[in-house]
Formats: sequence, structure tokens, C-alpha cells
Amino acid sequence: MALMALTHAQMALEALQPDQLAMLALPLLVLLLLLGPDDSAAPTTGTETDSTGNSGIIAADPIS
Repeated sequence: MALMALTHAQMALEALQPDQLAMLALPLLVLLLLLGPDDSAAPTTGTETDSTGNSGIIAADPIS
């Protein structure tokens, strides 16, 4: 079923003229730009508050 959907999508894209394809891609590009980068994996500052309420650089638990 998925292969058939991919085949139909490929046939539809091949039927588009280059200017039509650009007009289709433009809204997708704008949407991606509006969503922006994913900051969830950004490095931390090291000044977070730990579970005891102490702030500052939080050391990792030692490996035992």
C-alpha cells in the first residue's frame, strides 16, 4: 500500500512543470523557516538548579 502511494506521488511530481514545482515547494520552505531550529538539544549554561534547590554548576553523579 505504501509503495503504491509513493508511486502515485512520484507520478504526480513528474507531471508538474518546473514552475509548478517551485510554487509547491515555496510554502513548504516558508513553513520550515517559521518553525525554526530545534533548540531542545542546545547546550546548557551549567547554571541550572538541582533537585535540592542549589544553583550553579551541577556535577554529574560519579560512576561507581
